[in-house]
Amino acid sequence: MTQADFTVSNQTFPNTRAEINTSLQALATNSAGNSAPSTTFPNQWWFDSDGNKLYIRNKDNDAFVEVLSIGATSDKVETLTATTINGIPFHLNSDDDSTSIYTHDVSGTDNLARSNTAYGVNALDAITTGDNNTAIGYLSLSGNNTGTENTALGRGAMSGSTSASYNVAIGNNAGAAMTTGDLYNTLVGNGAGSSLTSGNRNIFMGASAGDGHDTETHNLGIGVASLGGSIAGGEFNVAIGNYALDALTTGDRNTAVGYQAGSGLTTAVDCAFFGRFAGISVTEGTHNTFLGGDAGSSVTTGDRNTMVGVAGWQFDTENDNIGIGYNTLGGAINGGEFNVAVGNNSLDALTSGDNNVAVGYNAGTSLTTSNDNVIIGYNAAENATTLAENVVIGHEAMGSGVATSGYNVAIGKESAKSATSMSESIAIGYQSAEQNTTGSHIIAIGYTAYEDADTENHNLAIGSNALGGSVAGGEYNVVVGNYTGDAITSGDHNTIMGYSAGSGLTTGSSNTIIGSSCSMADVTHSNAIIIGKEIAGNGDRFSFGKPSNVVQNTFTSDANWSRSSDERLKTNVNNVGWKSLDFINELRPVTFNWKASQDVPTDMAEYYPNVNHMDTTTVIDGLIAQEVKTAIDNNNMINFSGWKTDPSGTQTLSKEAFVVPLIKAVQELSATVTTLQQEINTLKGE
Repeated sequence: MTQADFTVSNQTFPNTRAEINTSLQALATNSAGNSAPSTTFPNQWWFDSDGNKLYIRNKDNDAFVEVLSIGATSDKVETLTATTINGIPFHLNSDDDSTSIYTHDVSGTDNLARSNTAYGVNALDAITTGDNNTAIGYLSLSGNNTGTENTALGRGAMSGSTSASYNVAIGNNAGAAMTTGDLYNTLVGNGAGSSLTSGNRNIFMGASAGDGHDTETHNLGIGVASLGGSIAGGEFNVAIGNYALDALTTGDRNTAVGYQAGSGLTTAVDCAFFGRFAGISVTEGTHNTFLGGDAGSSVTTGDRNTMVGVAGWQFDTENDNIGIGYNTLGGAINGGEFNVAVGNNSLDALTSGDNNVAVGYNAGTSLTTSNDNVIIGYNAAENATTLAENVVIGHEAMGSGVATSGYNVAIGKESAKSATSMSESIAIGYQSAEQNTTGSHIIAIGYTAYEDADTENHNLAIGSNALGGSVAGGEYNVVVGNYTGDAITSGDHNTIMGYSAGSGLTTGSSNTIIGSSCSMADVTHSNAIIIGKEIAGNGDRFSFGKPSNVVQNTFTSDANWSRSSDERLKTNVNNVGWKSLDFINELRPVTFNWKASQDVPTDMAEYYPNVNHMDTTTVIDGLIAQEVKTAIDNNNMINFSGWKTDPSGTQTLSKEAFVVPLIKAVQELSATVTTLQQEINTLKGE
């Protein structure tokens, strides 16, 4: 304990050093001593070592002012007894174990309250038993007596509270009307939540945020005037952004993030708005979701709409629309509902169209009153205006024509690209039916199938480049196979199946061609029937077979079957050595009926136990195969083709093969007749 006059005399160095040390010790110990220093200065500290009290000299240097006292045994500050510090009064209330400090005397009300801090005129002025409160500002928590664990900073913050607890109010008049209850509100900003009374678990941050609430719960508003309207029951709302949801009254479960997001909403429920002005005009529309600047900004009472992107959206009362992308559904909607648009500018001209789905940049960008369309792909149906019930999928599918088409399916890049009024048609494949404009009742499936036709109707093409030539009037054609019928121009009513079948046919009509690479001998012929592989046929003929083995029937004249028999095609030519007349004489022509399928031997392929496949009523003339085989063997008719067995073992006959032994039999009989005639002539002496 050292005191000094802090004056160093002119003397020897050792004495000077001693006085300096004494002065330094006095400073270090706050001039500690059992009596006040004899030499004093303004603002000088003195620690009373007997009373364990700390004093400070006033500015006039005429008195020491007590600052605090330290417990003799606890070594803790027990009382702050200074009346003012820099003109600010402080009071440490001893009735609550000296854990509370106030800037005014509350000894008349404080009744064992603990751990409170008040700074400001009338702050915590009515405290009685409330603990752990912090009040800073004029009238902050001024009415609180039993409320606990509140933090109020600002003029009048929580000034109306008597027993409200667990709140944070920062800002002039923030939470000024809260009264009683465990409320758990957090209010930050000038006037934030200023009208709240018993509403609980709210968070409001920003000037006037939530200032219209009173008893509502579970709302969050961050931003100037966010959720700041005349709330009348609205709960479970989130508003982030200046003036977000600032007109809300009874609406529940809404989320608005962005400047003025949902600013017009009053009674709507279950809406989500994200972005500047998102959903700004919605008042009563429910279950809407808008994401992006100005998203859904024109919607008023429309329900169940989803908009993601920036700009557009001029509909107001329409329901159940979904738009994702810049300017999607951005036209002057006038009744259009149940639409889905995904992609920048998709369905951006739609007005009254319903039930449309458009996915892709500019997909259906020109549609206006169209209904029931599915459009997927970049620029798909880009210029279509009044489509109805179409499915369009692919890059620029049905994309360049000003289409008013209906009831079509176009799938594939640039499929039906030029369509205008095409209807009731199907185009599937890259550039399938690409040039078709008004042709209807078309089916084109395959890479570039039906690519160059434009106005023709009732054609079917399946396969790569099938019917893919410059069709010029040809209609009612059915073409199946890669490169099949790919040169047809004006030919009609052709049915062609098989790889490259009918590939050279141009103007021929009413032909039926089946088989790989089967073709017409003359590309202008009509009414041909050709079945086989790599064979050619002619008009008005039925041709079938394989190369060098063609059977034909000219059905417009003799209708007889023929096949190639040119000597130039034959070798090992020999005369028949059969005894054909004997063979013919052994044959037994009969009439018969077929047995029912259930009645034939069970080991035969023709046996069916449960159903009959045979005509059992018609009487048929013919031969018995087993008898024919006996006659063949008896007459050593090697290589005769009129009798065979099929793979299942059933014996078969080919009636036309009997012509050859009949011819030979007639020749044998003719020779006998000639011999007999000669003998008769000799007997007659002629």
